[in-house]
Amino acid sequence: MRHHDPFTIIKRGKVYYYYCYDSYGVRRRFSTGQTNRIKAIKICMQLADSDKLMQESAKASSLTFADYAKGWWTTECRYVREQSLLGRNLTSGYCRRCRFVLDKWLLPYWGRRYLHTITSIQVETWLIWLSGTKEMAPKSANNLKGILSVMLGQAQHEGLITSNPCAASRNLSGKVKERGILTIEEARQLFSSLDYWRGNRIAMAANLLAACTGMRNREVAALQPEDLRDGWIHVHSQYDKFGLRPTKTKDERNLPLPLEVMNILRQLAAVGGGKWIFTYDGVLPATQTSFVRNLHWACERIGVDWKERNICFHSWRHFLNSLLINNNISTEMTQHMTGHTTMAMTENYLHFDPSKYSPIVELTRKIVE
Repeated sequence: MRHHDPFTIIKRGKVYYYYCYDSYGVRRRFSTGQTNRIKAIKICMQLADSDKLMQESAKASSLTFADYAKGWWTTECRYVREQSLLGRNLTSGYCRRCRFVLDKWLLPYWGRRYLHTITSIQVETWLIWLSGTKEMAPKSANNLKGILSVMLGQAQHEGLITSNPCAASRNLSGKVKERGILTIEEARQLFSSLDYWRGNRIAMAANLLAACTGMRNREVAALQPEDLRDGWIHVHSQYDKFGLRPTKTKDERNLPLPLEVMNILRQLAAVGGGKWIFTYDGVLPATQTSFVRNLHWACERIGVDWKERNICFHSWRHFLNSLLINNNISTEMTQHMTGHTTMAMTENYLHFDPSKYSPIVELTRKIVE
């Protein structure tokens, strides 16, 4: 076995740290709390004489991922607090999502493993397992790895591990299947009869709204009666399992609607319990899954192979974007509808003029004619 000195002194910032090796041969770093090198060396010599250098490092090497993960992504999390002090405030929604990933995907797999034993090869094996056994999309698996990397990166920063194994591991690759869209004729047929939707007016209206506005799934679910205006709607929130929160891009936008679609929304608002437009029980918004499931059923009834063409709720954003561009609608208006906005457009939201968007209303009216 390679010989190591009992400890090595090194300065980080103003404070002196010492390195030593545990029983696994893994180098650990600890703070002496001293800004004077001589005092720092004296402390290390005292620890070495009492054999406490190795005791401390042994504690670090026995730390499992589950032990380390306690309190993570909460207000008590050291990483969250540090990010706040550095001016990088993490939103509560982001922390909740990361905590959900930790509980569902990270702890079951990594919980019993010792931090210092996790390798880049093991991380890649985990990604392959997620993609193969769990049939997770490469992008989704890579996103989970990103959260794991943040946690192990913090462990490295704290001196618990010498390197972040995620940094040396490779991401999954995979050609993203092109998102399919319906033609204007297919869309008109789709919304021509409630029978195609198994009588589900809520799901049909949700998809119709997305087709006419390009709204995201969660934005549709979050729509409330007070968001309905005279010829337009105000989009400011999204709704998911974490509740009501700002839109994905943190923007608010006003979207014009054909009168026919607005009347449908007002009818749903009248029977929805007063809180949500799209709701089955009057208490919570309709699940976004029901929007997609009913869309697929309706596609099957008009002879559209949604699996082969990769049709999903998000396809309506591509549908509207293509419809507007192909009909020479300006880039400014198209960005406004889809929410891909620039800061220069923010002022336009404060003085919204529906008549300015009348060409778009005429185009989207063709869907329900």
